[in-house]
Amino acid sequence: MSFRTLFLFIPFLKILTADSDSKTIARVEKILTQNKIPYRIQSVSTRGTVGRTFDAMSFKSLNVGQGRIGYSLTMNYVVYVRKKDFELASQLISQ
Repeated sequence: MSFRTLFLFIPFLKILTADSDSKTIARVEKILTQNKIPYRIQSVSTRGTVGRTFDAMSFKSLNVGQGRIGYSLTMNYVVYVRKKDFELASQLISQ
């Protein structure tokens, strides 16, 4: 984490985009980095901590890997930028 992004607190930022595809988020991250726009990325599990723990315990007791029965954990990625950078960042990622 760079010094510029150290003090970017999520409650004071604006959501630029959210997606479950890591390739899309990597593209947005590259664009923001090239244009020197500070950003934060937060990963959010749709299942939650308790749900993931329950799933892990269930699969452990069955002695079956999660991938063997087609179960995959979905992660959502949320990209935040400063409010004053939102318009420029929005234009850049929409091109």
